[in-house]
Amino acid sequence: MALVLLALMAVLPCAAPPCTCIELPPVRAVADAGVVLERARAIFVGRVERVEPRLRSVPGDSGRTMHFREVRVRLRVQRQFAGPKMKTLTVVSGAGGGDCGVGFEKGRSYLVYVLPNAQQDGETYVSICDGTKPVSEAAAELDLLQRAADDRRRKAPQ
Repeated sequence: MALVLLALMAVLPCAAPPCTCIELPPVRAVADAGVVLERARAIFVGRVERVEPRLRSVPGDSGRTMHFREVRVRLRVQRQFAGPKMKTLTVVSGAGGGDCGVGFEKGRSYLVYVLPNAQQDGETYVSICDGTKPVSEAAAELDLLQRAADDRRRKAPQ
C-alpha cells in the first residue's frame, strides 16, 4: 500500500506554492522563551519513530481538486517544556519542496513547537514557520527554553 501511495505521489501534480511563512522571531533570551512557553500548546523534544508519506486532496477554488504531499510523523517525547504531559504525539507536516514542511527523518530528534493554531481537521500540524527544527540546530534555544521552564516552575504556586 505504501508503495502505491509513493508512486501516486510521484506522478500526481501537487499544488505546493513556495514557502512564504513568516518565521517566529528567534528565542534569544530567557524572557523570549518564557513568552513562547506561555503561548504554545506544547513544546518538546521528540525522536521520530515513524514517517508516513500521504497525499491530501482538497477542493480548489475553480472546482479542481488540489493535491498536497504531506508526512504523518509519530514522535516519542524525550523532553517536554510546555503543554500537557504526553509520551508520544503524531503530527503532520508538508513533505518538503518549498511547502514549509519539516524534513523529518526516522531516528532523529527534533525541537517541536505546537502553536495555538496547529489543529486542522483533528490533526496537529507543524512546520519550519513555527520553529520546529532538528535538535542539532537548536542548542542555544534548548538551553533558554529549559531555563525559562525552570523559572516558570519556581514561580508557580505550590
